[in-house]
Amino acid sequence: MRHIEMLSAAIARVVLRREPREFPPLEEDHSGANDPLVERLTVLLAQHKVNEAEQVLFDTLDETGAFDPRMIDAALWFYRRLSEWTDDDLAKADWRRDEILEGLQALAERYSITVK
Repeated sequence: MRHIEMLSAAIARVVLRREPREFPPLEEDHSGANDPLVERLTVLLAQHKVNEAEQVLFDTLDETGAFDPRMIDAALWFYRRLSEWTDDDLAKADWRRDEILEGLQALAERYSITVK
């Protein structure tokens, strides 16, 4: 989990030139993030639909095309939230911890950041 947080912070510092943004805790109905993408991802995560959520995330990044700090914040938030899940929760969603790192690495590559 620590490696994921460090990579997330490094991506934010290089791409955004600041620390990753934290979104406010969501209400029980998953609203209140002040960001429609984060709200949608939150709903999908609550349903353990991690693959679908990641697809929504990258589709949205592709649709925006241009550099959009809000989308990068949402992506970093997504992977940080997943890193907080237990291995059992990840397994219920048919995911593994190494896939979180793979997603962050894909995000880094999108912005020409080499991760080793």
